[in-house]
Amino acid sequence: MLQRHLSEFLVALYTVFCLGCLSWSADSLVRTLKHTCLYLLSPSLPVISQMETWGTFGRNMSRMIRLDDKYRRNETKWERDKLDELRLAALADENQRLSALLGVSPFPDYSSRASRVLARDANDWFHSILIQKGLRHGVKLSDPVLTVQNERLALVGQVVELYERTCRVLLITDPLSAVSARLSRTGEEGAVEGQGMNRLVMHYLLSDSDVRVGDEVVSAGLGHVFPEGVLLGTVVSVEGGSDESFKRVYLKPAVRISRLQEVLLLSRRSEGK
Repeated sequence: MLQRHLSEFLVALYTVFCLGCLSWSADSLVRTLKHTCLYLLSPSLPVISQMETWGTFGRNMSRMIRLDDKYRRNETKWERDKLDELRLAALADENQRLSALLGVSPFPDYSSRASRVLARDANDWFHSILIQKGLRHGVKLSDPVLTVQNERLALVGQVVELYERTCRVLLITDPLSAVSARLSRTGEEGAVEGQGMNRLVMHYLLSDSDVRVGDEVVSAGLGHVFPEGVLLGTVVSVEGGSDESFKRVYLKPAVRISRLQEVLLLSRRSEGK
């Protein structure tokens, strides 16, 4: 019998359900869901306060949306504060390096000016750099370029090309670079040349030289191109025995080329100045 009247029973059940939906006010629920969807599509809080008057569901959704908005604002503020902290740390580090550069004046025969490293060639990393000083700043060819490394003056290279606002510096690690040098401990002199990488070699030390690993090598000041006593590097290995005329001494450069950001340009003062 139920099967014969199944269609009438389903129609009656559907009719009762529709009448129940019509008699139950779902206006607050619909409006709450509508504004919640609008908030998810475009987060803003224009009518969220009205949702608190739309029943328990509306109040709960309003509270959740306010908490979500508060979280978004706090997250944005945290990211902004983190960036500000990183910027301040970078500025403090830069100020410390510049203060170290500008605070040294051990060479009375030279005037000095600080400059920033502008560019370096990825295919020419240990050969040259471009710095932010040029002809209009009084820079001359062959001017020595230094930096402060571990609170000591260290030689970077010398100016080889001049432009109006910039200049190119040949690094001491370039094979074309040569600097008269002296062992700090023994006073023996020789010449330091670049190896085209992060390594230097010192020539003309006699086979009976007392050079040792760990010895510091500084500029000798011969030829008046580079000032005397500027750190070049530290001995890392010695080659050549008693059957050879000279020893080959390999150095680790004092300057960390990969971290070079600011340099100090020296210009020899004219007579009478």
